[in-house]
Amino acid sequence: MAFDPQTRLLAGSHRLAPLLNYAGFGYVPGCIEEGGYRVCGRFIAGDRVLELVYRWGLAEVNYSVGNLSMSHAEYMDRLGVADKSVFLSEQHDISCEGFDGLYADLRDYCSDFLAGDASEFAMLAQQRPYLRIIA
Repeated sequence: MAFDPQTRLLAGSHRLAPLLNYAGFGYVPGCIEEGGYRVCGRFIAGDRVLELVYRWGLAEVNYSVGNLSMSHAEYMDRLGVADKSVFLSEQHDISCEGFDGLYADLRDYCSDFLAGDASEFAMLAQQRPYLRIIA
């Protein structure tokens, strides 16, 4: 059976759907690029968007509320939980696609984005990026 990113993303979105649908999000398929090896889809609820990019696994996760946006790594880092993020730790494991880890992170750390007033998200998204100095 050939590798089909569209099918894999759709299957992964089904894993996330119970949590996101409960919060009012609906899934919308998106782009198909690079000959079908890069596909994306979005869960949307009003002005909130969770964008998923699949390429041999869940490669990118981006959040936006209105005109404010952050990647999953930025969001977890600014929440102070990057070291506890299941999704971020799974990104280095080629045997998993990342959907279970993302589900855990959404459930455990993203309640403000999912069902809150997004004030915490907005505050974090507006923080200036900081420089990491490597000695």
